This record gives sequence, structure tokens and C-alpha cells, in this order.
Amino acid sequence: MVFCLGISSLSSVNALISSALLTVVEIVHDDLSLCNVGGYTTFEIGATLVLLGESYLDGTSITALTCSALVIFMTIHVQDFADANGHRIARTIRVYRICVLPLLSLALASIWSLAPLCSVFFVSIDFRVGLRCFLLRNKIRDQST
Repeated sequence: MVFCLGISSLSSVNALISSALLTVVEIVHDDLSLCNVGGYTTFEIGATLVLLGESYLDGTSITALTCSALVIFMTIHVQDFADANGHRIARTIRVYRICVLPLLSLALASIWSLAPLCSVFFVSIDFRVGLRCFLLRNKIRDQST
């Protein structure tokens, strides 16, 4: 941890702050989706700052990181209910996965200006994941989802 913070401080103050936030998220991590989003996002911010060689993020980087955080936030909970009982408790999550996730993919395809065929493929992948979570709800199938 100290080594990581030291290396980050060589890049920029913002990379150091990003690494410090990642360290905090790692320490307080409690398997919540929000902590996962925080961890991935702070890591991506730090990596982007280092790769850019700048001490700030440009508009394109901010858009890409925001989209990435939204994708992680909207999909990482698939792992949260790895059993049939969890699915019974989270009935609205199943409907959410099959309805909202494809709409999120459509929005991202629009933001990224994907070609129509790529957009259809991108949305269909998300719909397939949502459909799998909705239809395949026994314990064995949940573990493989």
C-alpha cells in the first residue's frame, strides 16, 4: 500500500489522491456494489492519469470513466445473489436486469456512436445476461452466472 502510494505520488497529486481513495475503499470494502464501483473507478482514474501523463483528466477521459463507472454500478450486482434464495428476495432486481440493462447498453452505444450492427450486438449481450439471470434461477445455474 505504501509502495503504491509512493509510486502514485511520482506521477501527480491527483494520481496520489486516486490511489489514497482506492486504499480507503480496499480497507472499508464490505462486498457492496458501491464499494466495488468506488474501487474500480478510483483505480481507473489513477491509471488514466498516469497513462495520460497529465495531472488532470480531459473531457474524453471523464466521459469514458463515467460510462465505465455506470456500467460497473449497473452490472456488478449480478454476483450479489449467487443463490436461488437471494433471487427470491430480490425479485425486482431480476426485472431490473432484463429491462434496464439493455436500455443502459443502448444509451452507451449512443454515447459511443457505435454503428447500428455493433449497437445491436452490444445490447443483445446485455439482454442475454439479463435474460439468463431472470430465467435460470436455481442454485447451480446461479453459481455459473
